Amino acid sequence: MICKSVKISYNVKALNGWVPERPKGQHWKCCVPFIGTVGSNPTPSASGIRNKIAGSLRAGTGEPRQARKGATVSQKPCAGRGCPAYIYGVRMPLVYVVEDDEDINDLLVYNLKKEGFNVKSFLNSLEALNIIKRENPDVILLDIMLPDMDGLEFCKTVKSDPEMEDIPIIMITAKSTEIDKIVGLELGADDYITKPFSIREVIARIRAILRRSKRKEKPNIFRYKGLTINPENFQITVDGKNVSLTAKEFKLLMFLINSDGKILSRERILSELWKDDLEVYDRTVDVHIKKLRDKLGRYGTCIQTVRGLGYKWNTE
Repeated sequence: MICKSVKISYNVKALNGWVPERPKGQHWKCCVPFIGTVGSNPTPSASGIRNKIAGSLRAGTGEPRQARKGATVSQKPCAGRGCPAYIYGVRMPLVYVVEDDEDINDLLVYNLKKEGFNVKSFLNSLEALNIIKRENPDVILLDIMLPDMDGLEFCKTVKSDPEMEDIPIIMITAKSTEIDKIVGLELGADDYITKPFSIREVIARIRAILRRSKRKEKPNIFRYKGLTINPENFQITVDGKNVSLTAKEFKLLMFLINSDGKILSRERILSELWKDDLEVYDRTVDVHIKKLRDKLGRYGTCIQTVRGLGYKWNTE
């Protein structure tokens, strides 16, 4: 999809806690075509802007509608986190294409981008495997006969890792015998397409996989080595053993983790977690931190004391 820069005619206020204010009239470089202006209201609602962005996409394709009169549109690179697609929740699915045949790779990339997908291509599996955890793609199109690590081993590696096991894999390969298909599916592949293939069929299968993945989304589970935290049911395990935390200890732990490494002062923690309590002291935070460290065992060192300032969560 061609990236576009569109003039915004109002001041955008911070939404979701981190979006920077943009000066009036600033151009945004956007990876989805945000066509035209939203209006003269200086403080539009988040849902109104989100609907405006989504409305500029054709249903299911991500292709732009025709620009209306007065829209400012030009081809420019995407600005990443400054892009309205990320700010307001419109994100095109990321598809990895892992295929060593350059012609087939280019064919898939071209057609997937044409259909509105965000695509990253690889000619070998190890390169994809090195960054897959960081980018967390929505779907992987995977060839079996690859030069470094074959597709079956790649699939087995991904599906055996708790952090990657939910990423759907569609195998696209010239191996078309029944036993090849069975082996691929038994190793965890979510679908199997044989060469030669129809581009329209590939796209239809990707969309079907994405629909199924959306329906069975799992809770946002935090994992770090042997530490696993499920915020939805207040469960925490340390090296496979369940750990019991009080409600306040659990909230304090999640507050530290979600701070993204920022230092939290005792005053900030007290105002956030003990705001309804009439009599609390600085030592209250210190006592809860000590209890948390004891219960987390070897992961208690992740809660670091910054002398004179407060506490922070650090796994480095």
